[in-house]
Amino acid sequence: MRPKSLWRHANFRRLWIAQSLSAFGNRITRTAIPVIAINSLNTSALTVAWLAAAGWAPLILAGLFASGFVERAHKRRLMIAMDLGRFVLILAIPLLAAFGQINLMILFAVSILASFAAALFQSSDNAYLPALVGTEHVIEGNAKIQTTESLAEIAGPGIAGLLIDIISAPFAMVADSATFLWSAFWLSRLNLDDLSPAAPSQPTLPTTEEKAARGPWRELREDLTIGWRAVWRPAPVRACFLALAIYYVSAGGFLTLYMLLVLRTLHLSPSMAGFVIGFGGVGAFAGA
Repeated sequence: MRPKSLWRHANFRRLWIAQSLSAFGNRITRTAIPVIAINSLNTSALTVAWLAAAGWAPLILAGLFASGFVERAHKRRLMIAMDLGRFVLILAIPLLAAFGQINLMILFAVSILASFAAALFQSSDNAYLPALVGTEHVIEGNAKIQTTESLAEIAGPGIAGLLIDIISAPFAMVADSATFLWSAFWLSRLNLDDLSPAAPSQPTLPTTEEKAARGPWRELREDLTIGWRAVWRPAPVRACFLALAIYYVSAGGFLTLYMLLVLRTLHLSPSMAGFVIGFGGVGAFAGA
């Protein structure tokens, strides 16, 4: 029998603990990369915009081309692998900075690869939650996780700014890299015997013969077709899709211009910039 409150659900607590600390850590890297580009490398506004796009584009590409892969993958293992991958990627920046080797190409590479890993993690997480808590608790589980994200949005940028002021932007990212090890550890402790039979986390994988018969391109076309129909045909899902598309286009441009404004035009310190950004999380917390 499943507990009425998810706070008494051992597997959900482990998932929540795994994601809570990394939610704060993500704000460190999100703040540190533009600070490095704007303050340390003195890049142009256009380059900063391209760098921001490099962080958003993998989210689209992962949604279009990797959804079928995520659906067939062992989701918990994939989430752990993406955490470990991001640990290595994020830690590379402070290590290279220690030897004076940070440049724009490295920032672009880390932004693209870490964003792609984050997209795969998030897709797996969304699909794994119903199996973990049961479909009747999905809304409650999402609300609790989103509340933590909102709290991280309030406090995270300020913490990130303080760390950047004290130990510099690249070395502040060490804290973020450590949160991915924390997340991977707690995900590895999930009890797989307590998953909901109504929403299995591990779908039946196609056999080697089936994969060979279909071929990778046919498999990709089928994934795109099925995914697009699933998104576009139901009116509520289509509305959410269009709303998110408009949001991400607007948010991408806003955040790029915002960091340029506060750092280069207003000459705010990273800690003050993070403190101001944190106010935006108050509304997100109220909504969650």
